[in-house]
Amino acid sequence: AIEEFVGSSPRRFLFQITAAILGKNGAPLMGEIRQAEQGGLDPKRLATGLLEFLHDLLVIRLCGDAPYLDRPTDEVERMKKLVADVSATSLDRIFVMLQHGMTDLMRSATPQILLDVLLLRLCHYEELQSIESILKQMDSSRSIPQAQPELSRALTPNPSPVNGRG
Repeated sequence: AIEEFVGSSPRRFLFQITAAILGKNGAPLMGEIRQAEQGGLDPKRLATGLLEFLHDLLVIRLCGDAPYLDRPTDEVERMKKLVADVSATSLDRIFVMLQHGMTDLMRSATPQILLDVLLLRLCHYEELQSIESILKQMDSSRSIPQAQPELSRALTPNPSPVNGRG
C-alpha cells in the first residue's frame, strides 16, 4: 500500500534518510521524512527500520562482505558505497544516538515530532576529535616559527627576578 502511494519502497526511505544524515543535509532529510509520513509510514516503524539499517551498515563497514545479512547483493553493494567514506566510529555514534532516542520515541504521544528532531540531531552532530588530534593541534599552536625571531622573543617570558631582585 505504501509502495503504491509513494511509488517506491520503504527501503528507499532508509537509503535516502541515511544518506542525508551522513551528508549532513537537513533539507533533503526533512523532505524524505515528510514523504514517508505522507505515504503512511509509521514514525516508530521508520525509526526501527533505520536502526536495523544502521546496524547492517555498521556490519558492512566493519566486515566488508556480509553474506549473513538478509539483503540482496545489489542492495549490499549500494550500502557499501553509502558508507565508503564514513568511519565505523561515526556510524556507531549515530547508531547509539538513534537507539537512545528511540526509547523516548516509543513512549511519545507525538512520535513524528520527536522523530523529526532526533533525525535532525543525527544529521548535525559534530564528530568528536581524537585525543591525539587535539594534542597535535595544541602542539602546533604552541610552536613559534623560527623565521620571526623578534616574535619569538616577544612571546618568550622573561625570567622572573630572584627574591625581587633583577
